[in-house]
Amino acid sequence: MGRYVGPSCRICRREGMKLFLKGSKCETAKCQVERRQRSLA
Repeated sequence: MGRYVGPSCRICRREGMKLFLKGSKCETAKCQVERRQRSLA
């Protein structure tokens, strides 16, 4: 069975919440979900 190796931050953005697929990167300010929310506000 294959693994999904595509851009995992795209999944987080589509769902609109942090899914912590990137591990520790999701906890930092570099998380794409947080960046997107900050730029829209």
